[in-house]
Amino acid sequence: MKRKPGLFLVATIIIVLSANYLLTKNPVGTLVELKNVWLGVGLLAASILIILMNFFAKKTFLKSYINYKPREIWLMSVLIFVVGLVIIFYAVICQNYADRITIDEFYVNLIIQILISALLILLMRELYTYTYEYPIRKVLKVMEKAGHLIDNMEYKKALSEFESVEKKIDCFKRPHIYGWIKQSKGLCYVKLSNYEDKKNNLLLAVQELEEVLKLKELKRQHAQVKVDIGNIFFDIAEMDNDIKYYENALNMYNDALNQYKLNKDYDGCMNALRYVEKTKTILGFEKTS
Repeated sequence: MKRKPGLFLVATIIIVLSANYLLTKNPVGTLVELKNVWLGVGLLAASILIILMNFFAKKTFLKSYINYKPREIWLMSVLIFVVGLVIIFYAVICQNYADRITIDEFYVNLIIQILISALLILLMRELYTYTYEYPIRKVLKVMEKAGHLIDNMEYKKALSEFESVEKKIDCFKRPHIYGWIKQSKGLCYVKLSNYEDKKNNLLLAVQELEEVLKLKELKRQHAQVKVDIGNIFFDIAEMDNDIKYYENALNMYNDALNQYKLNKDYDGCMNALRYVEKTKTILGFEKTS
C-alpha cells in the first residue's frame, strides 16, 4: 500500500517555512553565543547520546508496548553533530585566529539554519512513520498475544483478540493485514473444533477463510486458502458421511489446482492434485455404494 502523506506534508512545509522565517528575523547568533566552544561540545555530546539510545532501540522500543524501531534518529543525531562541529570550528577561529582569518557570522547562521531545516524535516518524517505504522504495530502485538493463547489452547480468548483488532483494520486500505487476521481466525476455529461443537466451528472457519478469497490483493494466497477450505469440507464430509461436502471439497481442490498452475507452483500443484485424487476416489465409492 502506498503511503499518502497528506497533512504531514503540509505541516512539514509550514513548520520548515515558519522556522526559516523566524531564523531570518532572529538568527541563531542572536539567540545563543556562537563563539562558545562549550556549546558546540554540548551538542556533540548530545548527538553521541542520541546515537547510543538509537543503538539500544532493539532492546528497548522493540520489547516494549511501543514495538517501534526509529528510522531517522541516527541521521538527526548526525545533523546535531555537524552543528556542534560548525560552532566549535567557528569559536576556535574567532578566539585564536581572529587576526588572520575572518568569518562573517552571517554564513555560520546560514549553515545552521539549513541544518535546522533538515533536522525539522527528519523529525516530521519520523513522526509520520510512527503514526502511519501505529495500526500495524497494534496488529502485530495482538497477533503475538493471540498466538500465545492458541499455544496454550485458549482458543476463545484468541478469537476475542482477533475480533478486537479486526474491527480497527480497513480491509480496503490494508488488505494484507486484514487477510492475515481472517486466515488466522479461521485456523483458530479449526483448532477449536477439535474440542467442541465441531461442525459449527468448522463452518465458521470456512466463513472467515472465504473473506480472504474476496481480497484481490491476496490472489497468490488464494490457492492455499482454497486447499484449507477443501480440507475443512472434507473433514465435515467424513464426520457426517455427506456426499455434498465431498463435492464441495473437490471443487475447492480443483480451483486450487488451477490457481497453482497459474502461479506456476509445482509443489502446490502436486499437493492439490493428491487431494483431488483422494476425494475423487472416495466420491467414486460413495456413488457406487
